[in-house]
Amino acid sequence: MRVGERSEDIGDLMRYRHRGYHKNIAVQTGRIGTVRVGDQDLSGRGALMKGKAKMSFFIVTMTHPDGDSWNRHLADHVSYLQKLVKDGILRASGPLKNMPHRSGFLIIFAASRHEVEAVVSRDPFAREGLIENLTILEWDPLFGIFAAESSGEVAALLAQASH
Repeated sequence: MRVGERSEDIGDLMRYRHRGYHKNIAVQTGRIGTVRVGDQDLSGRGALMKGKAKMSFFIVTMTHPDGDSWNRHLADHVSYLQKLVKDGILRASGPLKNMPHRSGFLIIFAASRHEVEAVVSRDPFAREGLIENLTILEWDPLFGIFAAESSGEVAALLAQASH
């Protein structure tokens, strides 16, 4: 089974599996069911835990200058991103299309914004001064492939509001 893949669909209750974590989500009501690591129930504890650090998703966008430097460092940049994928830090990335400048988009899973800044600073594009604009935004994926790793905070609020 792949990360975030749905393993059961029982009416409006779906069960997701990710690296030993299980989360039941009642889709129609928005209620969170259970989050388990082995026999330990982590329901209501926010984002899934990796070790003791709370992990979050971050959306990173960057624009790059035109010119030959970008092409010269592209292979190193791609190798670096592939290592981040292998390490479970980078969940998805790619170029943004139809933009006025060369731009990239990354979804990073990390413990803090500071950690994301450190990851970006080690990118060959950053070391070579090839990032003109950078944005880092914390993101809580409620729907889709990353929903099983949501903090559950919004869904918990929806469940409280429905009572």
